[in-house]
Amino acid sequence: MGRIGRGVRSGHGEPALCAGGPDRLGEQPRRTRPLPGRPHPPVPPDDGQVSGGAAAVSGFRGASEDQLAIRALIDSYTDAVFRRDPQDWGATWTEDALWDLMGTEVRGREAIVGLWTQAMAGFPFVAFFAQVGSILIDGDRATGRVYTHEYLELADGSVSRPIGQYLDVYTRTADGWRFAERHFSILKETQAK
Repeated sequence: MGRIGRGVRSGHGEPALCAGGPDRLGEQPRRTRPLPGRPHPPVPPDDGQVSGGAAAVSGFRGASEDQLAIRALIDSYTDAVFRRDPQDWGATWTEDALWDLMGTEVRGREAIVGLWTQAMAGFPFVAFFAQVGSILIDGDRATGRVYTHEYLELADGSVSRPIGQYLDVYTRTADGWRFAERHFSILKETQAK
């Protein structure tokens, strides 16, 4: 659960929730560290500014309209998983995208959608939830961190509940923001029969 970041305002006058924010007044926010052996895609230096010159909430930087567009991209991805729609899910990726699943790299939208479609066929039911942890925008490129919670029903009736993390690279295209890279790792997984 996020803590209230002291002195940081959401733009509406109230304190902003800020996971990883300062624990005590005057303390600098903690920086999230990547998982061992899993470096985060490079991000531009943090200048502490968001659109309009307001102080940035830790982990978020860039114009509000771009922040919203990237969140809409993540929500579209999530919705397409629930609906098992390979066309809509595939439309969230660039043509030459990279999908890294715990060290297994798949390149190109067509190959990515093919693998996803094959994987989804093994689950009678899938629920997929996403929580944005950071979005840092630098022109037509951005990086982000997204936490996931999945409920996967397997063919034998067992259930897997992985909690994961995506380290993302987004790019602005003629059709809007798209995933250029998604690097996935499991943070914790529980299984039940």
